Amino acid sequence: MSSDKNERFINRENTFVNMAKDEGLEELLIGTFQVKREKANQAAQTLELDQFYQNFVRLESMIGFEGGVEVVKEGDFLDYQNSKLEIYFQLAMTVHGKMDSSLPIPIKPFYSIKSLKSYLGIKEEEKMPIDSSKLNIASYRLLHKDNPASRRYLDSLIGTGEVNVDRNEFWNKSLRAKGGRGQDILRRIGYELPLIFNDLELGKPEFEINFGQNKLTVNKKTQEILGRVRDQAYSLQR
Repeated sequence: MSSDKNERFINRENTFVNMAKDEGLEELLIGTFQVKREKANQAAQTLELDQFYQNFVRLESMIGFEGGVEVVKEGDFLDYQNSKLEIYFQLAMTVHGKMDSSLPIPIKPFYSIKSLKSYLGIKEEEKMPIDSSKLNIASYRLLHKDNPASRRYLDSLIGTGEVNVDRNEFWNKSLRAKGGRGQDILRRIGYELPLIFNDLELGKPEFEINFGQNKLTVNKKTQEILGRVRDQAYSLQR
């Protein structure tokens, strides 16, 4: 490896830090990653430098610095955030694990979620499998099949994308004990959703709590995933 390359690899963290202090993410992408100005500008509007650095470090750990630069420049990496980014990394880790470590790593499969799925032979319409062995049912009241209130909240989230609670409503743990009340129910659901998704490595759920309307809403993607999670969770509680 040339001394030029050695210096670039050794000093790359300093480059990130210095750019954060003066020119920002857009100039970093244009200068270091050779990203087109329009694409860099768009990324800088929705992504902070620290976030990008953390994401890039994860990517670099799999395909190296130069491979990561190529993916950022040529692929869809800058378009991914939140749950989509986690899906990308889940696929990327699977692909990386299947590659022969003694051979040069092909970079193009890492350009996008689509190219990663193509490498793995996953058809676009196929869903990522849910590993039910990672579900600790006792930890999530929302998934308790024998709790009528839990079933109602979950069915509402999956069926309509939202759940409403009355101010004095209780989330009954059993016939004798009472759980959260009113808005505390929404807080509890808002706590459990990320926990469930994290344990199952499904990225981050997209949801919003409106305390003024006593309502929690989820987006379509989260609805769809919750439906599959419910099927798996209920099958474990026969």
